[in-house]
Formats: sequence, C-alpha cells, structure tokens
Amino acid sequence: MKPYHSNGFVVGSKDLTYDAQVKSVKNDRVTFTVTNYYDEKSSGTFYLPRGCRINPHVIFKTGDFWQVKVVHISKKLREKGSYSYPELNIEVIPQQMPVDLYIEAHPLGSIVVGKIVDTIKKGALLLVRLAKNVYCTIKNSKDFCKGMTILCKITEYDGHCKTLLAEPA
Repeated sequence: MKPYHSNGFVVGSKDLTYDAQVKSVKNDRVTFTVTNYYDEKSSGTFYLPRGCRINPHVIFKTGDFWQVKVVHISKKLREKGSYSYPELNIEVIPQQMPVDLYIEAHPLGSIVVGKIVDTIKKGALLLVRLAKNVYCTIKNSKDFCKGMTILCKITEYDGHCKTLLAEPA
C-alpha cells in the first residue's frame, strides 16, 4: 500500500507513529486525541477487531499517552440540530500493546509458563494467563483444570486481533 498524506497525517506508513492521548474508552472502541505533524489535534478512534480478547478498560486509561499509526481517514456528514457539517474520522491502531511486547520477548515457538484462568467456547478451549493483560488459548484436556500452572508452546500470533494460540508443552 502506498502511503498518502492527508490533513497532516501519513496514512498507510509502516514507520510513522503519532502521539495520542486517550480521550474515552468504550467496550468496542477507544477514542484518542491525535497530534499531527503540524501540532494540530484531531480525534482518532481504535475499533477493537471482532474476536479480539482485549478488555480495553484494563489496558487503556483516560489521559494515558500512546503511539498510534493512522490506518484510514474518511469524512462523514455530522448532523447537529438543523444543520450538518463534515467531520473527519481517523482510524488508528495503538502500538506497543501488552501482547505485542510479550511476543517480542517470547517469539513463536517459545515455551512459557501460564496459569489457566477460564474455559471458553463451551469448554473446548482454555484461557491461559501468560502475563499481565496477556492471554492465550489452548485446547481443553481432562488433564487440566482451572487454577493450574502449565507450560505452553506459543504456536500462533494474530497481530490484527492481538491474540495468541498455544499448545501444551
């Protein structure tokens, strides 16, 4: 994808990040105040992907500063009372989330220690806590129970959904 410039932002760049401050946190999105290269502030939104196992209320706190990448800019018509005006909609992705930092320190194939915290998918999978705000899933077995500490081998990482898959080691 070729990067393009828009309103002081470079969209689609793999290297450029922008300073952003968390404005609000909802269950499915986080709103930031993003500063472009002209020191202008705009509103940017991170929409949590479907299937994402992130609790945004735990990771993002109002007032915290993050580095974000701009992935899409669009304009929408906003109506207020009897008039309407165009509004800029900036989609962003926060950088250096806990799972990203964890996978940098423990690449695919690493054997790590985790604690089973819950069953998901009607008991088919186990949710394993690897570190603070970092979880993976493994297939359920009769040998495992909630609260048990196990060794896991990290097999997959989905950077979009911020999920880890593992297998018992």
